[in-house]
Amino acid sequence: MRATAIRGAAWSLVQICAERATQASVFLITARLLGPTDLGMAAMAVAPALIANHALQGVTQTVIQREDAGPGYLSACFVCAIGSSLLMAMLIVAAAPILSSAVGDPLIDDLMRASALAPALTGIGLVSEGLLARKFAFSVLAIRRPLAILTGGALSIALAYFGGGAWSIIAQTILAAATGSLVCLAALPAFPRSRFSKSDWQSASSSVAKLMGRLVLDAAGQRLPEVTLGLLAGPAAAGMFRSAKALLDLVTSVLFYPISAGLLPIFARMSGDPQKLESFILNISLGSLVLFCVPAFGFSIFSAQIVGIALGSAWIQVADIMMIFALALPVLALVASVPSFMIATQQARTLLQCSAVQLLAGIALVAIGALWDVALASFGFVLSICLGAGMLWSRSLARSARVDAQLIREAIALVAMVEVSLAVLFLFRRALVSDWFSVTSFATSLALYIGIVAVFFPGLVASTLQALPPRWRVLPKWLRTC
Repeated sequence: MRATAIRGAAWSLVQICAERATQASVFLITARLLGPTDLGMAAMAVAPALIANHALQGVTQTVIQREDAGPGYLSACFVCAIGSSLLMAMLIVAAAPILSSAVGDPLIDDLMRASALAPALTGIGLVSEGLLARKFAFSVLAIRRPLAILTGGALSIALAYFGGGAWSIIAQTILAAATGSLVCLAALPAFPRSRFSKSDWQSASSSVAKLMGRLVLDAAGQRLPEVTLGLLAGPAAAGMFRSAKALLDLVTSVLFYPISAGLLPIFARMSGDPQKLESFILNISLGSLVLFCVPAFGFSIFSAQIVGIALGSAWIQVADIMMIFALALPVLALVASVPSFMIATQQARTLLQCSAVQLLAGIALVAIGALWDVALASFGFVLSICLGAGMLWSRSLARSARVDAQLIREAIALVAMVEVSLAVLFLFRRALVSDWFSVTSFATSLALYIGIVAVFFPGLVASTLQALPPRWRVLPKWLRTC
């Protein structure tokens, strides 16, 4: 099981690296061609379609988590997929005039109506995607998303170059959705081949509704703050917020997506042994925290250089927003695998509650911050992420926390230490993260972090080693020998 988990995570890492590298390249080129205002306009218009596409992954997760997915059950899932995708498309079309009136620009109406094609096309390949994941066909899935982004991105760049403006983002979203579904159907066609019973329909629709509800809230928690900021501070502010968040998503996807995507099928098969599964997930969570706090320092310290290289001097204000977003990385690392664990152990209702709280907090805190400036709105967004992550952790691993109280205390202390360090870097950014001194700051931070963790957090180090492949566990001994 461990070998399968590692193989799945490895293929997921290949997928997400290729996907995010392609997506980042397309986004950065398109952002340079469009500018903050057009990019912000497109981000607001395409947000409902992206929320719908993410929510439809609930159908895929329903197929994956089912232990005995028979033909009738799969047929019911396919009907759920098509019905849900068409319903979401119609809701987007209906909401288009409302958002357009709120923004005061009729272009939003046309952009949103066109983007409604994306969820309709996504729904066709959802069951095939779930079956590919059940068969551990991660190599096919590793091709699907990068290819979809590449084809959609090529069209987006071409349209942006020839003056297509915000329409370039809409075209990319539609073509990427169509390409992703076609790849899944070509690899493993999945259409209704038998009638489904009433029990199959009730089981499939209930599971899809719960998981999609959680994913709607999860995606809305990521996208609606952008829309809120755009309504209160203008499209340019939304464009800068979206750019910083795109760079954050690049980091979090490469680090955390292989964990969540590669382990969901494994967790589903281990769900019969709750004690073993809880021990496994606890080691993975604590190991992720120890390992992935290091990129948080790099993301914060080199923010200005990253923005300058990726977007140019016109976007330099995004660097401060990036440093604020870095505060979210430690808590995201701690709960990276928790949603998959909760799905596998039938805790979709709890996930739904946590996502709802994070969504409401995100909209409220971003709206309050937007009354002053984008930086405070970004800080409010980070606070909502921390709130949602804290709820996930406390609700999912409460029993493990009682057994491993010392480990939990060490994890909380490490998160607090890293958060304070990142806050100090932000407050003194003009001195500590400027020009060549950024390298010195990062090297010093890294050395201090490794030393402090090794000396004061032995339990977290042991959990990290348990989460690593066996052949990597000899590394500390080799280092001591050297």
